[in-house]
Amino acid sequence: MENREGIDRRRKPTNPLSLASLRYARRRSKRRDSDKSGYADQYNPKLLLPVLAIMVLCSFDGVATLLHINKEVASEANPLMAYLINLSPMKFFFIKYFSTFLGVLILVVHHWFPRIRRVLWGIVIAYLILGLFHVAIIYYHW
Repeated sequence: MENREGIDRRRKPTNPLSLASLRYARRRSKRRDSDKSGYADQYNPKLLLPVLAIMVLCSFDGVATLLHINKEVASEANPLMAYLINLSPMKFFFIKYFSTFLGVLILVVHHWFPRIRRVLWGIVIAYLILGLFHVAIIYYHW
């Protein structure tokens, strides 16, 4: 026999913009170590650094690529991006940045899954190496 009164709050999801979503959101994807990986309502603040680093380094890569192509010291290896550069440098930059953003967003949503945080830091390292390559081109060819 139920002793509850009133409307059952569980019938509809909590509005993500409400104060209740901030106070009672699940911060972890699982309650027990035996649970499988899943999704959380709030994200670990430690994700901010690799996400910002990836987006800043992506922007640097796009601008540096356009500068190198303009100076005729390099060419774009990706045929789709080369086509977009020939079509419009702004379209190239927007699509490059937006596709990187979507990829990072997918990884952040899945950040509790095994190895995803390592993948984010691996992308940061790859972009740092690419950034050093751009700096070397600027240093030796400008």
